[in-house]
This record gives sequence, C-alpha cells and structure tokens, in this order.
Amino acid sequence: MAGGLNPGPIDDLGPPIIIDVGTLPRTGTPPPGPVGLQAKAGAGKAASLGDQVVSFAWGKMGQRHGNGECFDLVDQGLRNAGAKSAADFGTVTPNADYVWGASV
Repeated sequence: MAGGLNPGPIDDLGPPIIIDVGTLPRTGTPPPGPVGLQAKAGAGKAASLGDQVVSFAWGKMGQRHGNGECFDLVDQGLRNAGAKSAADFGTVTPNADYVWGASV
C-alpha cells in the first residue's frame, strides 16, 4: 500500500478503510511474464497459426522485408507457419481480381 498508509474513504464522508495486514489473496499469484502479442503459447500447447504469424512479424521489427509491402511480410509469415499463402490460390499480380471468400 502507498507507503504503509491505509487508503482514505472514497466519498470523504466515512471513516478510513481498515485493511488487515495479515490478509492474503485467495488464489496464488502467477509468476510475471510476457503478455499479449509477445506471450508464447502455454506449456504443452502448440502456438496457433495467428500466433506464429504475429511472432514472425515481431521478429522482423525494424527490418525491411521483401519489397517493403505489408503483403510480403504477412505472406512470408503464413508460409513459415505452414499455411497457404496467396500464391497457393493463383498467380499474384497487381491487377488480379481475387476471390476473397463466399458471397453472402
């Protein structure tokens, strides 16, 4: 707590809140570690396809990849993760009209 001081009341109308020094959390605290996009998959779990692609991108941070287009980075990340990339769906050209999914 803030320098060993008990917190004051929220509304400034009541007595200060008394916190028992011997109170412990009801559950154990997990050890600190990376969270979010930088976290690895849990022990014994395979990283998802998305996690693998994001990890690849994080590994290229600050570097130019391919010709510098964001497409090149993601396409290579998909290939490294063992997923299909754009080339698996036909020739990649600047003016190609791709089918991105089923019409709804």
